[in-house]
Amino acid sequence: MNVEDFDSETVKMLAELGFIAVSYGLAEHADSIFKAFQVMRPDQEAGPLGRSLAAMTRGNVDEALACLENAPPTDTIQTYRGLALLRKGEIDTACEILSEVCEMAAGTPCAEIAAQALSSRDELANPVSAMMVR
Repeated sequence: MNVEDFDSETVKMLAELGFIAVSYGLAEHADSIFKAFQVMRPDQEAGPLGRSLAAMTRGNVDEALACLENAPPTDTIQTYRGLALLRKGEIDTACEILSEVCEMAAGTPCAEIAAQALSSRDELANPVSAMMVR
């Protein structure tokens, strides 16, 4: 089988399975799925985004950022790059990226996520203190 043999519905289903795996905390499975996705559709953001989310699920922020490094700077990629940088404690850089998403993608889900992240940046940067506040 060649990469061209996979139709768009199959590839879409693969991405959905990967995101479901991430949502259930199955980071290793999700990472494998998204690696395959990247082979089939290297130009789409779902591969690096999914791998980044899997790394975040494992608590590996540096790996999450590395997964996004060569991804196209779409609103979604930039939003999750900002979230990962917040988690890493790089507040200034994260806020700059998230503010840019709010401005450039106003009215989109990415802008909403970025705005929420900016308003709760201290909690996102330090998840332990966030748990104690609640």
